[in-house]
Amino acid sequence: MWDLISVMQLDQWIKEKRPLFLVDIRERESYEADHISGAVCINEEELLACPEAYLKKEETTVLICYHGALSIRAARKLSASGYTVYSVSGGMEAWKTFLQR
Repeated sequence: MWDLISVMQLDQWIKEKRPLFLVDIRERESYEADHISGAVCINEEELLACPEAYLKKEETTVLICYHGALSIRAARKLSASGYTVYSVSGGMEAWKTFLQR
C-alpha cells in the first residue's frame, strides 16, 4: 500500500517519534546540501533495484524527493512489491516552504 502525506503530517510523525524509515531518494549531492534530520539517502535507482537490501516490509517507509514526482513513482513500485510506503507531497521544496512559515 502507498499513499501521499503532507509535510505537516510528516512533521507531526517526526515530533511524535512515530516509527518510520525516512528515505531521501535524491542524488547524494542534493541530500548533502539539505535534508531532513534522520533521513537516509538512498537514490531512487539503487532503492528500486534492490529494495530488500534497504527496506523491511513490516516497517513504514516514507520517501521524499525534490518535488514529489520521483517519490510517488517509487512508492507505487515498492507498494506493488508489498512494502508500506508514503510519499511526501511536494517533496523537499514543500518541506523548505513549510519550515519557513
